Amino acid sequence: MSLVLLLAAAGALVAPVAAAQTPGGNAASPTPVLTVSDPQIAPCGTITATGSGFRPTSEITVVVSGGSLPDKVFSDTAGAFTFETTVKCDQLSGVVPVQAGDGSTTLAVQVAIAAPKATTTLAASATTEPTSTGSASPFDRWAVPVARTALLVIMAVELVVLVRWRRRRTRLRQTPLDAR
Repeated sequence: MSLVLLLAAAGALVAPVAAAQTPGGNAASPTPVLTVSDPQIAPCGTITATGSGFRPTSEITVVVSGGSLPDKVFSDTAGAFTFETTVKCDQLSGVVPVQAGDGSTTLAVQVAIAAPKATTTLAASATTEPTSTGSASPFDRWAVPVARTALLVIMAVELVVLVRWRRRRTRLRQTPLDAR
């Protein structure tokens, strides 16, 4: 396990490593294989590592370079396992090794972290009008103008009522009491 941590810290693994075979070229057991679902992941994306041919029902230590601590998963009775982790959203672009080992075999594969697209989006949106985050339904486009119009109509009606009330009050004050 300390060898796995040492290799992960040094970043020395740059290519997939094949498992050792017994002398004579015959494999004592199935050759362990480590693969990832997608060799190129964007920041905030998910890396899914799948292994097979490891020791059955054994603890597998998975180390993703840049991760804080190694993760542990268990292989099934056939020696297979699946592991998922999320790439940090602030992860810089580059190559990240993913390593898995069962104590006797350690394999590694590389995952390329793509550059985030946020800078392109920010530059484009700085010169254009803001866009909505969801789909633009007719309600989204017309809700604010309709609300403004309704508010103006209510204000106009209140103004008419106020003017009529003041005129009536002024007329009542000007007429003599006995004429009322």
